[in-house]
Amino acid sequence: MASLNAVPTEVLIQIFNDEVLDSGDLARCARACSRFRNIIYYSGSCGLEFVFEVDNLNHSAWKFAKQLLLNPQSGQRIRKIRLTWHRRQRRWPETWTEAWYWTEYQLSQIYDICEEWKIRSVYPAIRDGFNSEALLPLLLCFTTNLKSLDLGGVAAALIQNDPYGYRMSDVRKIFDYNRRDEGKWNIQNWYDSGGATFNKRGIAQRDCVLWIYSTMTPDPWLPGFSSLKEFKCGVAELDSYWNISSGRLLTTNLEKITALPRLETLRLLNIRACVGRHAASIGLPEQISTSSLKHVEIIGYLYPKTLMEKIAALTANSLESISYHCRTVPSGGYRFVERSWGSDLEFQNIEDSQAMAKQAIVRVFRKAKMKKLTEDRIEFTEWDTEDDPSSSGYDSSEQLMMSDMDPYLKKKLKNPNWNSEEEMDVDFSARPRKDSIEPRSLEDYIVPPKTRRVKGRKGRSHFVG
Repeated sequence: MASLNAVPTEVLIQIFNDEVLDSGDLARCARACSRFRNIIYYSGSCGLEFVFEVDNLNHSAWKFAKQLLLNPQSGQRIRKIRLTWHRRQRRWPETWTEAWYWTEYQLSQIYDICEEWKIRSVYPAIRDGFNSEALLPLLLCFTTNLKSLDLGGVAAALIQNDPYGYRMSDVRKIFDYNRRDEGKWNIQNWYDSGGATFNKRGIAQRDCVLWIYSTMTPDPWLPGFSSLKEFKCGVAELDSYWNISSGRLLTTNLEKITALPRLETLRLLNIRACVGRHAASIGLPEQISTSSLKHVEIIGYLYPKTLMEKIAALTANSLESISYHCRTVPSGGYRFVERSWGSDLEFQNIEDSQAMAKQAIVRVFRKAKMKKLTEDRIEFTEWDTEDDPSSSGYDSSEQLMMSDMDPYLKKKLKNPNWNSEEEMDVDFSARPRKDSIEPRSLEDYIVPPKTRRVKGRKGRSHFVG
């Protein structure tokens, strides 16, 4: 029998590149002999997958960034990055990841890298050690051979919200949890960590945005962006409420994604669209007006017509195929279809929806005069009703929203007489709007406003000072 060491290098590369093998399997193979180690680690032929755990309790992302500063060449071995999200829960202290601390020398290294690649805005978030998602742009400075980026089920909020909202006092409590520099709380640090802005009264002017999108610019492209061929966002299985609602596709983000210089495949899984106002009139700067995108796969929702027109306009010269697996009639479906597509999609029953939806989408791409996309390369399939969150098999109440993660709501579900307001100390008057992750004002926590009594029938109180 021939020795395994006699197998040609080309065959070994195919074996080691099999998707079944994870990083641990490759590490064990590399310890078998020096030849395997050289092929896996140093030839550049075999790629490694790195699981980026956002805000995980074990600080894995921060520790890996520290190792990259010591050995920058190790980032060249990474071919795929997959994100998993472990955000802090307001009422669950077991999820409150402690802050990360850098040495002065490490901070100077990070500052120089941010200056070199013109991502200065992300430096304060990395320095404060609260939001590990800010490390992703730093990681992309080292991953020169990155081919695939999977954002997973995105949770943009620094604190995972719940049906009751939260106050600035909750924010400070979580931000200062087991910090070595207690007493140095600064609201600027909180907003810098999430990329948000605020005014003098502490009201958010812009909610948190992912740093991955903030740094996705061509001036210059980060090395990881320059080599990227596949971009994926969302999750295929609807196993919780957060997988449906937390992921939002903004029109501006879509423009940045399609402008990546070597991107070939875009996959959007159960991501709702936020096209904003005047989405159809939003244009691209001249320097990023071309796209190399060839394949688009959308699973989940029937996007508004304006967004489909945007995809067609951005990829008119490059798109070769599009696969659409969606629910044509989501929650409040007929009104959504009528508002989003107008007379292009008028059907009387569910049976007609698939054919009519495909025809409407075909007309959108036909109008855009696609150079490479043909009608036979547009695949449209219906969503299985068993997976529909709006069907009877799903509970749209609090159980759907938090039962998988929140022990307090589990207790409430078992005992209907449990006083959740008293147990959780919830102040409903300070609850922010549902789509906001920021508290409304700072006055709740910093200094209670002084008041004085004013004579009159209603006994009003006025602010002093």
